[in-house]
Amino acid sequence: MSNSSIKRLQQLLNSDSDTQIAASGAGSAGNETEYYGSLTRAAVRKFQMKYGVVSSASDAGYGYVGPNTRAKLQEVFSEAGSSQITPSTPTASVTVDELSAQIQAMLEQVQALQLELEAA
Repeated sequence: MSNSSIKRLQQLLNSDSDTQIAASGAGSAGNETEYYGSLTRAAVRKFQMKYGVVSSASDAGYGYVGPNTRAKLQEVFSEAGSSQITPSTPTASVTVDELSAQIQAMLEQVQALQLELEAA
């Protein structure tokens, strides 16, 4: 899946070394992409485990940015002392609420794609 909201998600994940997309190259800090692939999914899984969104790989939603993960993203980045999240690129900033809305739209697209794949 490819979407501009994914780039913002990657920027958030890259702001914590524990949930970093990649150390270098595509997806790394400053090189975020609009692609939700295996590296982003792995970083989402690390975030979910770190913050208790899931307790094991068998939990529903593991690796997906669903309502619980979005809520935890908002909580974590609000607790970081800022309701404004500044991406690593200096051209734009986004509020947590805007990011949550974008992630929700992204999740709906992922779910639609999953349904298409299941039907194929």
